[in-house]
Amino acid sequence: MIYYDYKNKLSHQECLESLQKTFGDSCVSRATVYNWYAEFNRDRDHFEDEPRVGRPRSAVTPENIEAIRQLINDDPHITYQQIQDTLIRCRKRSDPLVGLNLLGVYDIITGDESWFNYYDPEIKRQSQVWVARTEPHPTKVRRQRSVGKHMFPIFFMKSGFNTIIPLENGKTVTAKWYTDECLSNALKPVEKRRHLNDLIIHHGNALARKATQTMEYLNAQRVKLMGHPTYSPDIYPGRISTVVNDRIR
Repeated sequence: MIYYDYKNKLSHQECLESLQKTFGDSCVSRATVYNWYAEFNRDRDHFEDEPRVGRPRSAVTPENIEAIRQLINDDPHITYQQIQDTLIRCRKRSDPLVGLNLLGVYDIITGDESWFNYYDPEIKRQSQVWVARTEPHPTKVRRQRSVGKHMFPIFFMKSGFNTIIPLENGKTVTAKWYTDECLSNALKPVEKRRHLNDLIIHHGNALARKATQTMEYLNAQRVKLMGHPTYSPDIYPGRISTVVNDRIR
């Protein structure tokens, strides 16, 4: 209709008033009318969008719909972020660690102890599943957390999971156990791939880790220690424990 009014020699304001009279509240905006009127005034005679370089107007394509459906079928608990990372392989860039360049993260091994219950109920977010509109909502039996638990020191590197060392029942984390059992087993997988020279360990400020025996062991292995403020929230955000527990399950 804008093109018809333009051909009838109506002004852009008269064209807008004609559309408002015909369509009322459903009429397109003033900016849209003025923009198309200007395009026709520049001898444009077609109504399709001009081709342009850049991302598509919509990511809702048959391929993406089928890919998302397959992801949900494989894992009904998958999150929006996991779908996004899978489809477009979104990569996040982390800031350099204190005093280290980006390549230095491959020389870091980090670890900590964590208690794991024999049965740990899923939190509300973890129990969410995708269902179709026509499907019934699944029911979930409420279970209490088990009183039994076990401690596991866990170590990671940039390349992924490194090792997990169970603490025997009745024992506590002492400097002797930490050096003889924990660190020695944590460093063995690393030694199979590379020398321990220039390896950096990040393992917190607990007493067993700061003990003289522990420091002497690290010096003998030529492993450097990364220091950080005690219980720094910037280095250990609270949400990381949930991520680690999900991976271990």
